[in-house]
Amino acid sequence: MRRMASPPKALQRLEAQLMLLGWANLQFGFGSNKELFNALKDAEEGYHPDGRSHVGRMLGSRKQCAIPPGDLARYDDNVRRHLASMNARRREPITLRYFQQLAALYAELFLDRRAAAPEALADEIDRYVRARGHSVTHVVREFTPADLNKLAFWMATGSGKTLIMHLNYLQFLHYGGDEGLDNIILITPNEGLSAQHMAEMEASGIPSARFGETGLLAGHRRTVRVTEITKLVERKKGKGTGVSIEVQALGDRNLVFVDEGHRGASGEAWRAVREAVAARGFTFEYSATFGQALAAARDNRLTLDYGKSIVFDYSYRYFHGDGFGKDFRVLNVTGSDPPRELTDRLLLGNLLSFHEQLCAYRDNAAALRDYNLEPPLWVFVGRSVNAVFRRNRRDTSDVLDVQLFLHRVLSDPAWAKDAIGRLLRGESGLYSAWKVDLFAGRFDELAESGGSPARIYADLLKSFFHADGPGGLRLCDIRGAPGELGLKAAGSDHYFGLTYIGDTPQFKKLAIKADAGIIMEEDAVGGSMFGRVNEAGATVNVLIGAKKFVEGWNSWRVSNMGLMNVGTGEGSEIIQLFGRGVRLKGRGMSLKRSTPDDGPHPDKVGLLETLNIFALRADYMNKFRQYLEREGLEAHDPVPLKVPVRATAATSRRTPTSRSTRTA
Repeated sequence: MRRMASPPKALQRLEAQLMLLGWANLQFGFGSNKELFNALKDAEEGYHPDGRSHVGRMLGSRKQCAIPPGDLARYDDNVRRHLASMNARRREPITLRYFQQLAALYAELFLDRRAAAPEALADEIDRYVRARGHSVTHVVREFTPADLNKLAFWMATGSGKTLIMHLNYLQFLHYGGDEGLDNIILITPNEGLSAQHMAEMEASGIPSARFGETGLLAGHRRTVRVTEITKLVERKKGKGTGVSIEVQALGDRNLVFVDEGHRGASGEAWRAVREAVAARGFTFEYSATFGQALAAARDNRLTLDYGKSIVFDYSYRYFHGDGFGKDFRVLNVTGSDPPRELTDRLLLGNLLSFHEQLCAYRDNAAALRDYNLEPPLWVFVGRSVNAVFRRNRRDTSDVLDVQLFLHRVLSDPAWAKDAIGRLLRGESGLYSAWKVDLFAGRFDELAESGGSPARIYADLLKSFFHADGPGGLRLCDIRGAPGELGLKAAGSDHYFGLTYIGDTPQFKKLAIKADAGIIMEEDAVGGSMFGRVNEAGATVNVLIGAKKFVEGWNSWRVSNMGLMNVGTGEGSEIIQLFGRGVRLKGRGMSLKRSTPDDGPHPDKVGLLETLNIFALRADYMNKFRQYLEREGLEAHDPVPLKVPVRATAATSRRTPTSRSTRTA
């Protein structure tokens, strides 16, 4: 007799299992995150003359708050003192945004109660969980004191996770001290992010050192030892592994900070290694993409683990809903491979969208100065730089396709002007599910201000390519900067772009094999450009690579993105990349876009406070649209058509055709 197959286990959404957060919300007198943020989002920043933060005063004024007034005042004092310590060396002192102040107060509540009576705290949270009916199918849900050894913060990219980390460092040492700790460790995804964190800790007056360094600072008990997750191993495998660190040598009573905490969340060896170093210690984790990473892991036990440790959720839906960060427009062209002509027209649409922003910034610099906008930057990400596949009977790669497109724009002015005219007239040959050309009406303002296709092309050469006339693409291998290939137009002395990859020789061979006329050169004196992209006067307008810009890189410049062949398995990385693109300093360093506020504002500020994403065969963007809908943001839901390609679109702006999906 055939045994009946058991039904598939229902996967649990992280948002529905935030047990620790639910308990903490209740202590402050709130039944949900929505209630919390609605009540506090208009709180004044900073401190009242009596020394209380405005956020703390608002919390204390609520009769629903279960925290004794003396305790809440003490928490507020602690945060103010820690912030003063972090600001002591800074030229521009940090002022915490309301949600950052809340995150610090939530950490205070947890750390204070844990230090005073961990068993009583675990019992209290367990009773709350049982009373509220939190459950994960076939998984034990009880809270124990061991569940109190990790605290996680789910916060959007650009919301200041690093500042919260610095506060958490000072908070933990205040409540627990450093007695009994083997080490204080910061684990990052890569060396670039490690260097960035060390610079930021120095600014906050927090001692840090790389593993292996010597000296007084490295030997200090409270020094944060920084390493990458890839260097932590259970056991070294030979003499050639000098950069590896055996976790056994670190002990298991460590205070551990994990940046980009979603990494290793799917059960691989990395997770076991980082848990081993804090088996009898304490861990803080930070990520913008816990939800996406756990959905990809498809492990209810892991979801339960993070449901017990996430104490604060200010993920993207709350961040955007409060007016922080840029607006966004997403255009995804899906379906079978379109001919090269249609692919190039889509890329040209991406380029013209960026050109609009570049011109707006150039022509309105004085009016935009108060809005702290940076020069626009186009970032293009492919599935892989060197992964070769056949398309239209030739070997190519995603990144090479972009280089060939740029070469075509530079070397074939007749085609470029004709294609620009087609896009301006809404005759691209790419149609939405509503049988409307994708670019119909998209560039009306550009046509009005830029004039004819010939004039727009001439301005494109000058402003984007730094060229006086058409020519071709020059690919320059920059010595002393491994992985960097500079892009110049023929006849120009200035780089307009940078391809940042891992294997430049292989990519150069692929480009030569394409035999498109791209000129290969070497730059023996230029030096690295990637580190100078954010400097004043930088000439680079486009960065091209394969997910090089997801982790360990901060820029306020990103305003346009191109994605090609990005699969469903890369969701967390694309959400991170998206988060970097919507970062915004805002007027008065508010981090907010200006459009929700009463004007008047300069005409072009909305254009420059919008992230445009153009995606081609990027399967993940369909998942991304669903994610936006789930987060309560408006999205288009088209009906596929039998046309050469079909498109899906999502936008953070309301349009007559959009279907509102805001959730309570």
